[in-house]
Amino acid sequence: MGKTVNSVMLGQASDIECAKIGNSRFTQGPDSVNASGFAEALKNAQQVRKFTISEDEFYKIRYNCFCTDGVDVHFPPDNATDAQKLLWCDLVGPMDCEKRAPMLTRIGDALAFGDYWGLTVGQGWREDEGAFENSRMESLGFAGTIELTLRAAKHAYEGSLVCGNEQSFTDIIKDECDMWQRILDKYMVSATPEEQAQVQEAGRIYEATQNQRAALEATGSAMGLVKGDDYDDARLTALLNSLTQISRRILPDGSMLVTTTRNGIVSNQYRIKPSAEDELLNMLMT
Repeated sequence: MGKTVNSVMLGQASDIECAKIGNSRFTQGPDSVNASGFAEALKNAQQVRKFTISEDEFYKIRYNCFCTDGVDVHFPPDNATDAQKLLWCDLVGPMDCEKRAPMLTRIGDALAFGDYWGLTVGQGWREDEGAFENSRMESLGFAGTIELTLRAAKHAYEGSLVCGNEQSFTDIIKDECDMWQRILDKYMVSATPEEQAQVQEAGRIYEATQNQRAALEATGSAMGLVKGDDYDDARLTALLNSLTQISRRILPDGSMLVTTTRNGIVSNQYRIKPSAEDELLNMLMT
């Protein structure tokens, strides 16, 4: 019994001595391995996920816009990294169509206007819409584009609360804000200094847009009015009602209700039953 104990004790002592010798060897000389080197070796040894989703499946869950200037816009862009595409697929992919469609549309609005709508009520899309959106997306990068869209979504949510929209509609925007925040938080864990700067730039673009809008509203031109014009409430209401508005709403059965309003009166209304989810997405984004 005593021999067994001694042998175990000797074994432990031997292991400890070996560990000491090993530690001494690895901390001396040119072959030493420091903490950063170990972390890099561990990172390289870990299995890296590859983006293997088909082009058709990826198309259904990302922003795709075929703009009037003949330029296509996609987000995540075609040159996104596997990590960016996989993060998008993991979080956005499982969403149902009703919630994902307005989220995708928001990307285009944010890139084009710096918010969820233009500086003025009557502001339309730029003639160089696609080229402009791609240029802004390239300068902001993956993280900056998400930050700008998140800010636009938050503003839309605040507006929905103020306007007293239907609660289910407001809830969808709130869920959208939460999803944008979740994507950004996960991505920024390992963000580079350049990406952190891009997020800050997105914030500056959004704030500049708000400052421009405030200046226009102070002169009355945000509603399409000429500075100095004396518009009373009746004339202003008439101006707003003269705008043609098209609204699209997804119904519980999966169909979409399209309503056209002009002069404050519904001029046309019809329902569409898309045969596939991607058709519904295309209709919502056009």
